[in-house]
Amino acid sequence: MVCGFCGIEFETKKKNQKYCDQICCRGATNKRIMQKYYENKARLKGFKRYCECGQALSKYNTGNICNICETKNNIKNEQKIMEAIQIVASKINKAKG
Repeated sequence: MVCGFCGIEFETKKKNQKYCDQICCRGATNKRIMQKYYENKARLKGFKRYCECGQALSKYNTGNICNICETKNNIKNEQKIMEAIQIVASKINKAKG
């Protein structure tokens, strides 16, 4: 397997191992932390960000989508949950009857 940080090939000791050693694991973690830090800093300074629909995002919006898209996604998720509940309910009714 190839290390996710330094790119060196290594033999995995665990099935979910991504990095060759603890130094690379810590380096990758620090890289992610610093990336989030600088993204947050740019957001608060007013760096222009846009939603997938093209609407400008406020600097106070910590997410990557606008409220309209978030509401649409929530409605879609609720519909999927309701469909799953109806499927389970119909299977229970068939088993009883």
